[in-house]
Amino acid sequence: MIRVVKYWRDKEIKHWEVGVRPTSFVITLLVVHTQLQSKRHSSDKSAAIEAGVVAFLNAIVSWKSLWQNWVDHGWFSPHHIPDEVTLQRPLLLDPSDPTNNVAESVDKWEVLASICAETLEKFPSRLKPAIKQWVDLD
Repeated sequence: MIRVVKYWRDKEIKHWEVGVRPTSFVITLLVVHTQLQSKRHSSDKSAAIEAGVVAFLNAIVSWKSLWQNWVDHGWFSPHHIPDEVTLQRPLLLDPSDPTNNVAESVDKWEVLASICAETLEKFPSRLKPAIKQWVDLD
């Protein structure tokens, strides 16, 4: 699924769009975050990837409420995270450094959210070929 999201990013967001284009690390953490939030399980790999990509895009559309500190998953205890970091929104902590909010690497979340919303309107036709390509590789 991470490869499909990176494919989407490379097609939809130009390299010169500074502050909009999420890094590979941000994409990876957001995919992990949305998968941990999801309770859906499907034996159909294409359907599972589609649902995951939609969850990823929706997480960005509602970026103002994005808050992942990994405490619920045992990676940190709350006292390891500085108060000034826990108050930041969006919050997507680096799982190896509880003081690094990797969401700060995206300066223009509202622009990224609008690109994601536009993709959701056209989904899944926009990403079906990429999903099929990655499923066929396995």
